[in-house]
Amino acid sequence: GSVGAVHAQMDSLKMDINLKTRAEVNNGYATLIPSGKNMDTKVLGRARLGLNYYYDKLEVRIAMQDAGIWGNRESINKNGNVDFFEAWAKYQFTPEFYVKAGRQVLSYDNERLIGETDWAMQGRSFDALKMGYTFQNKAQLEWVATYNNDGKNTVDANGNTLYSIWDGAEKTK
Repeated sequence: GSVGAVHAQMDSLKMDINLKTRAEVNNGYATLIPSGKNMDTKVLGRARLGLNYYYDKLEVRIAMQDAGIWGNRESINKNGNVDFFEAWAKYQFTPEFYVKAGRQVLSYDNERLIGETDWAMQGRSFDALKMGYTFQNKAQLEWVATYNNDGKNTVDANGNTLYSIWDGAEKTK
């Protein structure tokens, strides 16, 4: 989180477009090549459209994206593929302290601990509440809480309701 949003123009709008296409050839990835197997080829694509709105100490971002493999969809799409990649609001209470809530990218330790993983076409974002404070020496302290509703597990047994980042996978309750 940057403190720069405090100095944004009153009532301004910024738009960004991100288009990414990549061809991949797979001939034995993560396993030995089976005898007689032909290589697998595919083209992946992503289109992301984002809008940032600034008003005084408030910043709101909405980013929609469509990511997938070319030719992997029916010609008549009944389910839709566009999803929210980001949808958050950030309020800068003081030049040092802010609160940000909604679907957002989290990036720590140069994305080694947790990050957007933007090399993957779909990227990664979290439903989270984040509070941040910037000290006079420019050091930053952030507190983040996320929630993941495991729709497949209708009964949360004791011991399966709270997770930390060290539990791995996508468990973020």
